[in-house]
Amino acid sequence: MFQADFLRSAFCVCFVLCATACKESKPSQSDNTEAGSSAQHEDRPAATGGVGGSAKNDKTSGSSGSGQAQTAGRSGTPATAGRGGSAVQSGGGSSEPAGGQGGEGPEAAGQGGNAGSIAAASGKQFVYVSGYGSNIHVLELDPQAGQLKELTTVDGGMSPSYMAFSSDKRFAYAINEADDANSRVLAFAVDAKTGNLSALNSQITGGSGSPHLAVHPGGKWVAVAHYTSGEVSVLPIADDGKLGSASKPDRGPDNDCDKAHQAVFDHSGDHLFVPCLGSNYVLQYKFEAGALKYNDPPTVKVEGGPRHLAFDPTETHAYVLSETASTITWLDYDKTSGKLSNPKTIKSFDQQSGSSAHIVVHPNGKWLYASNRKENSLGLFSIAADAAPSPVAFQKDMISTPRDFSIDPTGEWLLLANQNGAETVLLYQIAQSDGKLTLKQTLPNNDQPTFTRALILP
Repeated sequence: MFQADFLRSAFCVCFVLCATACKESKPSQSDNTEAGSSAQHEDRPAATGGVGGSAKNDKTSGSSGSGQAQTAGRSGTPATAGRGGSAVQSGGGSSEPAGGQGGEGPEAAGQGGNAGSIAAASGKQFVYVSGYGSNIHVLELDPQAGQLKELTTVDGGMSPSYMAFSSDKRFAYAINEADDANSRVLAFAVDAKTGNLSALNSQITGGSGSPHLAVHPGGKWVAVAHYTSGEVSVLPIADDGKLGSASKPDRGPDNDCDKAHQAVFDHSGDHLFVPCLGSNYVLQYKFEAGALKYNDPPTVKVEGGPRHLAFDPTETHAYVLSETASTITWLDYDKTSGKLSNPKTIKSFDQQSGSSAHIVVHPNGKWLYASNRKENSLGLFSIAADAAPSPVAFQKDMISTPRDFSIDPTGEWLLLANQNGAETVLLYQIAQSDGKLTLKQTLPNNDQPTFTRALILP
């Protein structure tokens, strides 16, 4: 009897202690999401299509394989911010903060320039894939199984080769890349439950051959880079996500930006950077209430055809991938002044240089990845305490014209777009201990994919 009473009492005490511990150890949840791409020259084939709306259902598939890569380094956490206002023009002036749409900072993990903080997977993971076909593919990522499932396709117009998302994940924007005055940006509303996209409106970008766009952290503007015309333009975003008319495009202080290839906001949204591939420099803008104003100096020299830029999570350094020379240049970054300086360079390839495409810093700040289309490789680099990258391994199996790739908000998955050849999307799992990659799935696409991005919704 005494023994039974004692056991009952012990059970009750254990139950109370366990319940209290569970309540106090509930994890916090956050997520953060972003966009690098390309244009004519070797990047783009001809494509046609209409401006679009919502959907065809279906397809799923995938096979598995294995791959490798490794590394080590350091960590960091980004800040976020946003601005409001409208209108755009070039010239001098001072910053004018105004009210704006909220968000969580630039779209995540090195995508289009910013390494985001690692997010808890509290909702469904939706993946968006687009390219030189006319479809935007909406998929779901099952992190437990390590598999992608295609849910639907959305009409993305003519060559939706790159996309960007508002930091609150309510709206999506797709570029329609065209080598004439028909380059457009399409606006979509994002359904938080299904991940589907509904067309809102579209606007002419103001330039030609636009390979890349970025949404301002405050959600009030889209910046567009133009490869063919070498220009940068800004389009205002209304509260309902619709786009207004583009600003007058700018080509740099001497009107000589050749092949503007990307637009990247820093986390504050106070500064914008545009690699000009043909001019061997990166434009440095102050971004003030929608207006582009040159920093001092307005450009920073980067050799080898600078194509894409990515910040580390602490935003103390930036890494620029040069396309023609296949090099990675890392620079110091002053967040207050918005200036890049002190460039140093290493090669981005294993054995064959040429046609490097995209660069991403992992959200933990320990590793960066760079794609090289000439040798069809994805390179993994460790980042040392002094920010210097060192090559560790080059993934080559099943890679064919590796255009864009991205890391999901949790930092566990890498999605790579094979533009040519098999036209597939590769899903890799990232080892959190050393950055090694393991290929989990190969998903057919058939729309010459050039863009991938994962969002956690709602």
